[in-house]
Amino acid sequence: IGRVAAPAVLDNLSRFEGFVALAPSPILPPLPGAGERPEVENTPPTLESTRKRLEADLYNHALITSERLQRRYSLSAGKNFEAGLERARAAEAQKGAPGGGVPLWKRLAEAPIAKLYLFGKEDRGGSSAKRCALLAESHPHLKIHLIDHSCHLVMIDAEEEFNKRVIEFVKA
Repeated sequence: IGRVAAPAVLDNLSRFEGFVALAPSPILPPLPGAGERPEVENTPPTLESTRKRLEADLYNHALITSERLQRRYSLSAGKNFEAGLERARAAEAQKGAPGGGVPLWKRLAEAPIAKLYLFGKEDRGGSSAKRCALLAESHPHLKIHLIDHSCHLVMIDAEEEFNKRVIEFVKA
């Protein structure tokens, strides 16, 4: 989603007062020498692969109900799977474009609108936290919050704190 939402905001800055970034990898600087898990799998999802993805994306595995698993699977399959592959291909093609320009994470960080970055402290095995630290170091004006006991789906793992942070940001 970050690969879609951030460019849309950047292309229409006059229409936005702020931007809430919820754990999108593309808006964080890369760790030196580290690879990222692919945003989209190369093979169509199964219920089992969807469960494994949820287990990686949620800190609290008790939140993986059969209803949540089925819904996540249905949202990941078919035309949504194909659209995800297409977005991943387009993003990969942009990386290799001549004069690829300023990376998305840097363009967004420097955009003249209010931004709130919310990430789970345990997301991606802690690599998101390290990447947030790099971003905070280079752009100390950014509002970056790492939320304890949560992974990639921070809005589910830490619903109360997520809602509190977003409401505070919107009201400011």
